[in-house]
Amino acid sequence: MNLRPHHLLCLLGFQGYGYSQPFVDNLLSIFNAILNNPDIQITIKVGCDDICAFCPHLQNNICLRDNSSEKNVLQMDHQVLSLINIAAGNKFPASQIFLILKQKLSQRDVTKNICGLCQWKNVCNVNQKKSKLLNFQGDTHEC
Repeated sequence: MNLRPHHLLCLLGFQGYGYSQPFVDNLLSIFNAILNNPDIQITIKVGCDDICAFCPHLQNNICLRDNSSEKNVLQMDHQVLSLINIAAGNKFPASQIFLILKQKLSQRDVTKNICGLCQWKNVCNVNQKKSKLLNFQGDTHEC
């Protein structure tokens, strides 16, 4: 599975919203695949990933939602990579990458610094503290 760094955060806050029904269905499928198989390998990829594949704004592997969307998503990707200190191209079991997120990102990092320009931030922030993806090993600690 290939995922952009900022899409890891989208998965934490996912509550069923999206750009289109096929996009939402795909995102839910990815969420459930990770939840049901914490050992699934995730390759960190800057650029189009398995979530982008169903986005109606994707054209020629570029986000064309608006004039600045490609720049903004790349900026979010690089911010996540910098804050969790990993490089694109690395592979991790899902449980490990979400543990890294839990350990290295504060809620403030997410809501203020990374997701500041995201149109979905107001509907996903609430769920990031309680995401099932942060509690693979029965850990009940909330970030």
